[in-house]
This record gives sequence, C-alpha cells and structure tokens, in this order.
Amino acid sequence: MKDLRKGAAIRWAALAVPWLWFPLKGIHPSFELIAIGLPLLIVVALLLATGVLLVRRSLRSGLLIVSIAAFAAVAIFLPARPLSTPEPDETFRVASVNVARQWFSHNDIGFLAFEEEPDVFFLSEMSVSHDTELRERFDFGIADIVDEDPIPSLAEQGFQAAEVTPDSFRRFDQPSLGVYSNFEMERLPDPLDGVIDGGLPGFRLLVRADTGDFVLYALHLPKIGNDPEGVFEVSFGEQREIVEAIVAATEAEDLPVVIAGDLNIVDRGSSYDALTGAMTDAMRESRWATPTRARTLTHTLLLLRIDHVFVSPSLCAASTPRVLDVLYTDHSPLLVDVGPCA
Repeated sequence: MKDLRKGAAIRWAALAVPWLWFPLKGIHPSFELIAIGLPLLIVVALLLATGVLLVRRSLRSGLLIVSIAAFAAVAIFLPARPLSTPEPDETFRVASVNVARQWFSHNDIGFLAFEEEPDVFFLSEMSVSHDTELRERFDFGIADIVDEDPIPSLAEQGFQAAEVTPDSFRRFDQPSLGVYSNFEMERLPDPLDGVIDGGLPGFRLLVRADTGDFVLYALHLPKIGNDPEGVFEVSFGEQREIVEAIVAATEAEDLPVVIAGDLNIVDRGSSYDALTGAMTDAMRESRWATPTRARTLTHTLLLLRIDHVFVSPSLCAASTPRVLDVLYTDHSPLLVDVGPCA
C-alpha cells in the first residue's frame, strides 16, 4: 500500500517536471542546447503523454498533457509576446540581415537598401559585391571584408580586412561585416579587447543620427559547436561569456545603445534573458516576434529566432518592426524604426 502511494506521488510530481526548466536553465551554459531543441522535446513529450492517456485513461495522464501544453505556451511563446512601449516622436530605421554571401540584387537584398530606405543597414557574411553596391547607396560605410580573392583596390579605398587569430573564438574564419548609413559614423574602441579572446564579435560604432547620437553594437556572435575544424564556433560557456561581457559593456555606455545582428541565441535561453534584463527587444513592439531562421524543416520545427535588435530603455521602437522574407538568404532580414522614447 505504501509503495502504491509512493508511486502515485511520483506520478503526480511528474506534472511539475517540465516547469523545472525555468529555475534550471541558467545554472549551466549547456542548457542552451535544451533551449534550442525545446520545441521538439515538447512535441515528443506530448506524444508520449497522449500515448499514456490512451492506455491508462487516467486523470493524471490528462493533466500531464495539460501541464506540458501550458509549459509550451509559457516557454516557447511568452518570450515572443508583444511589448508595449511609448511611441517615439522621431525615428531612424535599422535593417539587419545575415546574407550568407548570397546573390545581391535590387529584387532581393537590394530591396532593403533601395526600397525600404533604412538609415542604418548592417550586413554579416557579406561579400565584396555587397560592399561595392551599398557604398554607392549610402554616404558612409564601415566594413571588414574577409574574402578569398579580395579586389586589389580594396586597400586603396581604405577597406581593412579583419585579422583572424587561431587562438581566438574566430577559430579559422569569421564573417565579413559591414554597416552603411547616411548618418556620420565613427568606429569606437573595442570594449571587449582583453576581456574576451578575439574581442567584440562585430563593430562598436558611434552613429550621429538626426534624433541624437547613439552607439551601435553590430554583432555576429559565433554559433555553438565543438568541431576542431569548425568555422566561427565556440563552446556553450564561451558564448555565455561573450553575451555577459556585451551586456556589461552596453550598461557602461553613456549614450543609448542599439544591438543588432545574428546573435545565434534563441529567445527561450538564458543568454537572451541576460540581454532583455538590460535592454528591450525591439522586434516585439506591438507584435508577436517570429522566427528568423526557417529555410529547412529542422529550422522550421525548432522555431529559431536568433537574429535580434535590442535597444536601451531610453529608446523605443515604433509599432512597425518586420521580419521580411527574401529568397537568397537563410536568415530573414529585420527592419525596425527606433527613436528616443516620447
């Protein structure tokens, strides 16, 4: 009888197991892997719980399904829920996209530059052709081009190739990055130099916008991976360290800050929580945030939102952020209007 009561207590306690995710996810960086795979884990758990319900037809089995479904709603969809901040009086438009070195044309990525008219346009994994095209469109451009066959005139035009050191988190390669704007821009010192191996994975720029100066962190964080031949990969612990260092750097800034780029972190993980603890997710202003990586079945099932725009509390996003769909990239471009809070 005692064993029966003990077994029943264990089965009732199983209802709370999914909810342990919230206190546990920040304990160790490796829990980011669970955060990435959480949608699939939830689907598997629901299928198993449904099978148990069909066999046992018990109240506990039904409640377990309810518990898992409620957990899915909180863990997966709550981080994407709309926010409501004051509408800014004046705005500047930020566009950010990982172009994956793909084709550039007026009908695709070029649509962002020539039709959507961003004031600040950040690209990662770009090529020389992107840089050439965008320098014709914008008054100012700052780029680090990593190209196997760089155009000889690049050095003459003042382009500087990013230096790659094998002992940094940019293990054997790094993406080319470029920021283009009609606002005057100035490259600022790296706040992570000497703090993180390899320094800041991107640019820290002073942007003199019409609405007031701000600091742009245009970033491409390395992805999770442990392949010794991997490209632009770090461990879970290294990625967490980078995110925490970036948060500390932005909090030390005297001017408002905008973070934009392919951050390779999902919005249900602890690294995302660290960023939203200090800044506002601009892509959630008055709308549900949507995944930014959906070119394969796996990416679609995982609901990966790894491209982000964050802003300081003194900045607000207008209620028009968009995740655009273009043909030739594996990341969806982000577009959002930002300005000082009214």
